[in-house]
Amino acid sequence: MKRFLFYLVLLSMLLGCPQSAGDKDAQKMEQKPQGAVEDAPQGVPPAADCPPIELPPGLGGPVHSAVDKNTAEQWRAYRQAREEERFFEAMWPDQNHARYRVEQSWVAQGCLTTAQAVDVGRALFLKNFTAEEGFGGSLANGENPASRFQTGHVGGPDARACVDCHWKGGFAGGGDRADNAFMFGNGETATQADARNPLSLWGLGWVQLLAQEINADLLMQKETALSELRETGERQEIGLTSKEINFGTLVLSLEDGEVVTDSTGLLGVDTDLVVKPFGWKGNFEKMRDFLSHSFQLHFGLQTEEAVADHEAGALEQLDLGEGPVGDPDHDGIEREITEGQLTAMELFLATLDTPVVAVPAEGMVTGGDPLGSEITFEETQEYVFRWLEGAEAFETIGCASCHVPYLPLTNTVFVSKAELSESALAIDLRHDAATPRPNVDAEQVTWVPVFSDFKRHHMGDRLESLYEDRGVAKDQFLTRRLVGLANTGPYLHDGSATRLDEAIWMHGGTGSEARGAADAFEALTEHDKGSIRIYLLSLKRAPSIRIR
Repeated sequence: MKRFLFYLVLLSMLLGCPQSAGDKDAQKMEQKPQGAVEDAPQGVPPAADCPPIELPPGLGGPVHSAVDKNTAEQWRAYRQAREEERFFEAMWPDQNHARYRVEQSWVAQGCLTTAQAVDVGRALFLKNFTAEEGFGGSLANGENPASRFQTGHVGGPDARACVDCHWKGGFAGGGDRADNAFMFGNGETATQADARNPLSLWGLGWVQLLAQEINADLLMQKETALSELRETGERQEIGLTSKEINFGTLVLSLEDGEVVTDSTGLLGVDTDLVVKPFGWKGNFEKMRDFLSHSFQLHFGLQTEEAVADHEAGALEQLDLGEGPVGDPDHDGIEREITEGQLTAMELFLATLDTPVVAVPAEGMVTGGDPLGSEITFEETQEYVFRWLEGAEAFETIGCASCHVPYLPLTNTVFVSKAELSESALAIDLRHDAATPRPNVDAEQVTWVPVFSDFKRHHMGDRLESLYEDRGVAKDQFLTRRLVGLANTGPYLHDGSATRLDEAIWMHGGTGSEARGAADAFEALTEHDKGSIRIYLLSLKRAPSIRIR
């Protein structure tokens, strides 16, 4: 009931305020040239000796979700510039590739503005990579530069561009079942691989910030218990919580002066007490690491940071090869993805718009038999009531215990840190991310729509994968964030569910922690099931003009 009252308050906010704070900020923002000093990294003025930099076409940084003439003109000009670039690349491919090779030092010295870095990240996301840039390598397939099915921890490559698979609802969206990646296999057959459906990538900057706050909370609770243990010598049993999410218990004791940790009571988190919000299995703590692995698995492109970890023996479950120093895949190309390029991609994704909860409050729909003589019309007000019923039922039957709709965020500053150069760039997503952005309450707490508890759960035999993934059990998965769900079907990790009801049924297998909620849904009346569907279909990306 507490969360249902929250939905009522949220509904009044959404219906009573046609513009979010982010929308109003967007209207007030003036277009700045890409070289504007204000866009430089915090505390780093542009260096006097910046090299001449030629970049691919851009949009001037993050682009807000909007449907208006100005946005249409902006995208039209961008599309035209990209068409011209295709001809330029056809004539001078090497010169065009050089436009995409940005260095981390340019970011650190202020030579590349934040807006320019976001533009380069977007360009990389849309780019078709080539063998001259390191695409394919020589690991998995010999002379064949690509493979539909991945080989072990080498990868495919199985795509040429990020947008080839992340496109539903606009680029950086999810993918269809035909876009599945077939991972950890033998490179030859689908039956020996784990299928993974491409996830939508919207709002990832906010996701990383939430994870960081959860991790800080859990670590602080452990450190407090350790201090108490050392002071008193008494056994400490602590209940770990963050943002009202229960992560189980941790027991600390002393034996012969040594700290002994009992982690058997933990729930949904590793023994390091670090939630990992990226990947279907919840394998990666940071977006940057997830991107670095993705470049190798999907394109055969090796990032500078991955190569450095490989040569230091610190790279886990990613096979770069045994080639010479600087060129593990032995394709004759070093520094295939620079630190600067990785930063650009990270900033592009971190500043993308956040999906919204769009209460059905406009227009009307037809009901009855469209082929018969009687056609009825239902005012949308009916769907508002059904939406409210669905929100309440979503909580009542237990879905919201894992798919927690909103989580509070205190710190909105996202820091992109390059591993090798140790240079960092800070941006405040509350002001710098594309709109819509999450709502901010009177206490300046940002409420991020995620529909996740950031935990892993055993999902039973109906959802079990073929292989463990970085130590995560076959039937364990991260609670999938449902934001943007209306734009990104099919559903589940392998795209096997074409309808919401199918996805919910798949949650009810033997050994599934979600079986109670799945069974409760099956027991509902068709009316109540429909209300939940309406509620879930309100989780969507805001309308906007987007041109590939």
